[in-house]
Amino acid sequence: MRNLHTLILVVTLTGCASRVWYNPNYDIQQTRMDLGSCRLSAEQQRNTGLFQMPSWQTNIQRDKLFEGCMQSKGYYLVERNQTPDPANWPK
Repeated sequence: MRNLHTLILVVTLTGCASRVWYNPNYDIQQTRMDLGSCRLSAEQQRNTGLFQMPSWQTNIQRDKLFEGCMQSKGYYLVERNQTPDPANWPK
């Protein structure tokens, strides 16, 4: 079962490799700051002890918290080539 979850995660991450968070109102610098802030917030919430689950489940929970944080700031996922500066846009 664990191998199945790992395979699903790898396929999901590989399929999303060219997608990035984008908000047309923010530049690269603001996007980097928001990415860092949301990653830190999601990690801190995951580590509060509220999630007494296997590690793969807490990782999924962390990812959901991160996505919710980015969406609350007005970001959405787009293909990298749809950003103003595809070569430098943060992941």
